[in-house]
Amino acid sequence: DSDSFINSGMTPKSTRYKNYANLYDFAQDYVSTLSNDRYNNPFSGDFFSKVKNCGYAESKNYVDTGRAWKQTIFNHVPQ
Repeated sequence: DSDSFINSGMTPKSTRYKNYANLYDFAQDYVSTLSNDRYNNPFSGDFFSKVKNCGYAESKNYVDTGRAWKQTIFNHVPQ
């Protein structure tokens, strides 16, 4: 469905990205995608490094940004 993809403008025009209706839809697709054998079970160990090393992430700062995002969320979740 071409309407479900957007071009970020940061990569070649042939690269397309999914556009999600909400955060829940994104999260479900993200987990489903990373559950694929290609990603070698990133849900154990150093998640962001595993995902970056398997080729999912294009951003040079994916690992640092992901870790900062994770820390921000944990800082706002009651213990």
